[in-house]
Formats: sequence, structure tokens, C-alpha cells
Amino acid sequence: MLSQAVWSVIAGLALSGVAFVPVLVWQYRRYGAPSPMRLFGLVMAAVYGSAIIAYTLFPLPGPGELTPGFCTARGRPLELDPTAYFRAMPRELAGLSPIAMAKSWVVMQMVLNVALFVPLGVLGRRLGHWSAGRTVLTGAGVSLLVEATQYTGNWGLMACSYRFADVNDLITNTTGTAIGVAVAGFVPRLFADPDALVRQRESARPVTRVRRWTAMLLDAWILACAVALTWVGVFIAFGLAVGPRLEERG
Repeated sequence: MLSQAVWSVIAGLALSGVAFVPVLVWQYRRYGAPSPMRLFGLVMAAVYGSAIIAYTLFPLPGPGELTPGFCTARGRPLELDPTAYFRAMPRELAGLSPIAMAKSWVVMQMVLNVALFVPLGVLGRRLGHWSAGRTVLTGAGVSLLVEATQYTGNWGLMACSYRFADVNDLITNTTGTAIGVAVAGFVPRLFADPDALVRQRESARPVTRVRRWTAMLLDAWILACAVALTWVGVFIAFGLAVGPRLEERG
């Protein structure tokens, strides 16, 4: 579980690095100036999205684990009874001390399922400026996509399902999103309202040294991308033109 969190941060930062310049250009086009806190919020969203993917797909089974016997015995692991999880808790926790209950997997699973979707509620309200209803519905939709991915064995990419799809996870994930919506009311308004930024787009701003350097760096980045794409096109064209001839000679 710790490795999934670490790789989520690495993947999210890498994705943010790739998308940074396009997002910066988009902010200049839409707002007339960059919004540093909204850029930071998008990095947070990228890390969080990577975490959702990581906890949905990983750990992947080893090369020899998805045998025909394993798939036949497992069938289609799906739980559609919304009370099954909560009916199993008294049986699993019977005779345990309060500390042992808190450490038990059945409790930890429920807590983690709720906690994983709390950031979605906060980001939806604060960064996306969505309504409470839209945020909760988005959380439910993302959770449904996660469970469907697990039920179908990553949409048929695996020999069979290796994770358990459970309607109770859908309930706890959606609950976590709703809690995030409530928590967002106590979170400082760190991210500017995009509509307010659009309204002040036409306001005159001084051409500072930072803006000039940013413009030059953007120009250099666009030029580097154009050169790189040109060379890629040249190599592809060269390969298509010369490759068949080399094969004929060989």
C-alpha cells in the first residue's frame, strides 16, 4: 500500500511536469495571467488521480498467478448485497478489544475506502467549484468506474478478474466524497474562482520581467517541440521510404 502511494506521487508529478507548459499557456489564454495556486491544485489533482488508478489496478498478479484454474475457481467476484459488509462486521469483530477492532482489516478497509474519496470531495468543491450534488455524483461515478474495472479484469486486459468488485465499496467511496464536500466548507479558499479570473482578464497589467521571461521560455518550448516533431516526422518518412528497400536487398 505504501509503494502505491509513493508511485502515485511520482506519476502525478511526472504528469504535472508534462502538462505544465500546456496548462500555463491555457491559463494565459483564459485568464490573461497564470494562477499559481490553481496550478498547484492541478498538481494535487494529478497526484490524486494517479493514486486512484494505482489503488484500482495494483498490485498486478504475477506472470504465473492467473492460471485457468485460478480464473475458473474465482469466477466473477462480485458482491451486490449492500448489507453484506456491515453484516459481516459483528462476526469479524466479535471478542476483539477496541484497539484490536481499530486495527482489524475489516475496519481498516472501510476507513480507507472512505478516506480515499474525501480528497475528491474537497477538490471538486474548492478547485473545480462544482456544486455539492455534482461533486457527490462525480465521486459515485468514479467509484462505479473503479468497481467496473476490477470486475472486468481491467476491461478484459487480464485473463480474469483478480480484484473483488463490491457494491459496498461504491457506498463507502460515495460517503467519502460527501464527507469531503462537508470538509471543504472548513478549508480555506486557496484556489481562485475561475469565473472571477475570466472577468478580470481584460484588466491592464504591467509587463514585468517575470512575464517577459515566461513568454520567452514558452516560445523556446514551442520551438523545441516543433523541431522535435519535425525530426520525428523525418525519421518516420525515412524509415517508410528506405526500410522496404533494405528488406529487398536483405
